[in-house]
Amino acid sequence: MAAAIEVQAGNLKRPLVVLIAEDEILIRWALADELRGFGWDIIEVATADDAIEVLQTAIEVDLVVADVNMPGRANGFDLAAFVIRERPWVKVVIMSGHARPQDRSERLFDIFVAKPFDERELGEQLRSLLVGNTGAD
Repeated sequence: MAAAIEVQAGNLKRPLVVLIAEDEILIRWALADELRGFGWDIIEVATADDAIEVLQTAIEVDLVVADVNMPGRANGFDLAAFVIRERPWVKVVIMSGHARPQDRSERLFDIFVAKPFDERELGEQLRSLLVGNTGAD
């Protein structure tokens, strides 16, 4: 198991918190399981609307991983735009089996992941993304 990455917030340390917004439950479970292996706290939701609700609370989130196409009013790009507007320090990863990174002209995400993907490889990409940007050891 990899060493846990923690965020230094003043004198307190806490595990990284990842919000996964994915309507395909098997993909969401597999990715959540992989990321828990890093010692991270995972919040799972099935829609971008639910993810936005989580982000409107006081819950600290370090990374949002979102599918593009999900049921509800908002999609993954809408969620990414919300994160940039309301929590610009939070990293965003967009996943899709249909959309391409060039489908959006504005810079809404840190990493684009084409589906299908290998959960272990994606976990390592996310770990690399967060290690240099959190104040982690």
